[in-house]
Formats: sequence, structure tokens, C-alpha cells
Amino acid sequence: MDGNRLQELARLLVKMGCPPAKAEFMALQLDKRAAQLAELRGRPYEEALAHLMGLMRQGMANPPARSGEDASVQPPGWQPPA
Repeated sequence: MDGNRLQELARLLVKMGCPPAKAEFMALQLDKRAAQLAELRGRPYEEALAHLMGLMRQGMANPPARSGEDASVQPPGWQPPA
């Protein structure tokens, strides 16, 4: 992917809620992973990128709990090892 398309992808990520300081790096990583998936699955790059963007959209819509919030996913009664 050329630099202009990476910048375009970074702008799209920011619109989706990605922190601007991380958008360029994330765009580069998405580009690399989309190329890997396209080769691995024998599908078009654009389809792989669309799939990854869908996952990003889901992740940004449902962010994990922040530290300090109750993010416990342990079953009731679970105790950490002593």
C-alpha cells in the first residue's frame, strides 16, 4: 500500500475512534496483516482489509474495561493462588 493510502486508512481509523497518535502505526499493521490474510486465504487484499476493519469497528465499539474498573471475568468463588 502506498503512503497516501496508508494516510487515508489512518484518517479512517481516527474517525472510528483510534487515538491519532496511534493511527499511522495501526494503519501500517492493518495493511501488513491484510496482505498476509489475502495470501494465506487466497482472497483479494481489499476483502481481507474490509474484514479486519470490521473487527476494528467491533473492538472500538466495545472497548475493554479500563484499569481500576471491575473487569473481572473470573467465575464466582474463584480465588487467586496463594
